[in-house]
Amino acid sequence: MSRGLFVALAASAILAAPAAATITTIDFNGETQNNVASLIYPGVTITSPGGTVFTSTFGTGPNGTRGVLGRAGGAFAPLRADFTGPVNFVSVDIGDLGGDADNLFLRAFNASNVLLGSAAQLLPGGVAEMRTLSLAVGGIAYIEFGGVGLNGESNVYSDNLSFGTRGGAVPEPASWAMLIAGFGLVGALQRRSAAALA
Repeated sequence: MSRGLFVALAASAILAAPAAATITTIDFNGETQNNVASLIYPGVTITSPGGTVFTSTFGTGPNGTRGVLGRAGGAFAPLRADFTGPVNFVSVDIGDLGGDADNLFLRAFNASNVLLGSAAQLLPGGVAEMRTLSLAVGGIAYIEFGGVGLNGESNVYSDNLSFGTRGGAVPEPASWAMLIAGFGLVGALQRRSAAALA
């Protein structure tokens, strides 16, 4: 294989490679604030729209560790996490101590408040456990998460919020363009070497 062909193949492979993963996980175990307007961590601010964020400093959730709950007007409410940088992956553990059935949910939105994707699971009554909900979609600006129980409240614990960017199997449009350009360069080099040998 000629040196030019090798360089062209190597360059197209490097330029088309997906980006490395950068994921942050917040486990709330060291959280000492309670009943506050927001919890601020590097890369994310967690709120309960119209209410406060209530950490389980009084005890532990179904997974045996601290979690967070939202409260608004004396009732439990969903939580919202606003991200400060690019996010294409989110995951959160949501669960209950088993008092009633809960419809768990995770919804991702872009900066224009357009729903990008959602995930949901039913946690049956009498089941004390956490379930992991996750989404992988580009352009996430914020998420809403929680559960709706029989009483209409979001009386569930949330823990292990993970977010960030991770490389995907599908290249971005710019990567596709570089890959096609690399193949075109390889074809041109092959034609040039074939003409030189003739």
